[in-house]
Amino acid sequence: MIEANKAPPSEPMEARAERTFSRVRGIGAPRRASDDLVCRANARADSGGVKASLNTDSRKRRRERGYSLLEVLIVLTIIAMIAALVGPRLMAQLDRSKVTAARVQARAIAAAIETMRLDLGRYPTNEEGLALLNEPPRGDESGLWRGPYLDAETPVDPWGTAYVYEAPREDFARPRVASLGADGEAGGEGLAADIVVGDKP
Repeated sequence: MIEANKAPPSEPMEARAERTFSRVRGIGAPRRASDDLVCRANARADSGGVKASLNTDSRKRRRERGYSLLEVLIVLTIIAMIAALVGPRLMAQLDRSKVTAARVQARAIAAAIETMRLDLGRYPTNEEGLALLNEPPRGDESGLWRGPYLDAETPVDPWGTAYVYEAPREDFARPRVASLGADGEAGGEGLAADIVVGDKP
C-alpha cells in the first residue's frame, strides 16, 4: 500500500513565531557582502558631498571677501608704470595737436579777412583789429559791410590767448594773423614758437 503523505514534523510554536517575527522585522537576517559595499559607497558619497559643499562655501567666502590690500597695491603700481611710460608721449601729441589747431584757426581768420576786404575794399586797421569781422564799421562803409564774417565770436588760440592782428604796411601786402604759441609771448622756439599766417609787417 502506498503510504499517505506524511505531514512534516511539527516544530515548536516558539520557533515558528521567532522565524515569522524575524522575517517581518528583518532582525536576525544574515548580512551579505553586497550590503556592506552599498553602505560603504553611500558613506563615501555622503562624505564627498560634504567636502564639495565645504569647498564651494570656502570659494564663495573668498569671493565675497574682495581684494586684499596687496592686490590693490600691485594694480596701482602697474597703472603708475604704464602712465609713466605713455603719459609723456600723450602730452607731446596733445601739444602738437594744439599747434595744428592754432594754424587752422589762423588761416580761417585770414580767409574771413580776405572776404571782408572784397566787400569793404580794404583790410581792418590795427585799431579796428579782428573785431571788424563781427561788428560793422562806422560811417559810410557800414552799408558795404556784409558780416559777420565768422560763425561765432573771434576765437582764441588753443592756449587761451587772443590772436594778434597786424595790418599790412605796404600796398598789395597781406595782413598778419598770429598765435603767440604755448608761452603766450612773442618769439620762442618749438611749441612756444609763434604761429603766423600772412606777410611780415
